Amino acid sequence: MKKYIFYMLAAVFALAACEKNTFKTTEHTYPDGFALLKVGLFTMDSIAKTQLVYNNGVRISSPFASPYPYPGGGYNTGGGTGGDYFKLNAGVNKFEFYTTNQGTYNLVSKLFETTQTLEANKKYTLYVADTATSKAAVLAPDNGTTPVDSGFANIRFINLVPNSTAVDFYQNNTLLKGNIKYKEFTDFFNMPSGVADTFSIRIAGSAPGPAIFASAYYRLAINTNKRILSFISRGYLGVVDATRKANVSVAVNQ
Repeated sequence: MKKYIFYMLAAVFALAACEKNTFKTTEHTYPDGFALLKVGLFTMDSIAKTQLVYNNGVRISSPFASPYPYPGGGYNTGGGTGGDYFKLNAGVNKFEFYTTNQGTYNLVSKLFETTQTLEANKKYTLYVADTATSKAAVLAPDNGTTPVDSGFANIRFINLVPNSTAVDFYQNNTLLKGNIKYKEFTDFFNMPSGVADTFSIRIAGSAPGPAIFASAYYRLAINTNKRILSFISRGYLGVVDATRKANVSVAVNQ
């Protein structure tokens, strides 16, 4: 009997301890007073660089390399397929990106830094694009909403191809959004969901056609029904090597 009571008390204390820190990065609610943020690292260097991210002088990431919406992941990216976010203090935040010795946490050099202002109870992705000599940061609010009606996904598109003047964004042969300039992103919008759609980019104003002849394309073979996703064009037009060529990736927001 005493042993039974002991186990019961242990279970109660364990539950109480869990309730003190219930927020997990995979939750879809906002921790009151904080901001949620993921880092979309899409710096398409000729040689992939393992990096660490620091927030206000404190390391917040494990070593990871582009292309990667970190933490979490996406499709045609590194990582898994979860919609994870960092929980950060609202207000002014400085983000620093350091290279590391491969497979270690040893800092080698600072590649880039940016300062961004985050609002409490809001969710963002900080996209980083271009090469090591001229990186650019784009802070995009992740304010998508789950579609009320079945048969739709809620998505947005961001153009991170530095040598593109502007691109058009297609789902199969349907133009979803047109004339999106480098570093620009659309608002979230609903699109018909599917289980195997091809998403592509074309030079703005180009005629539609088979995706294989587009500037870049990616076949997303998942059920997108009622999902919230961000589509990203990345890399460089006209480049053929696998690391830096133009491509389409997907970040999972929810």
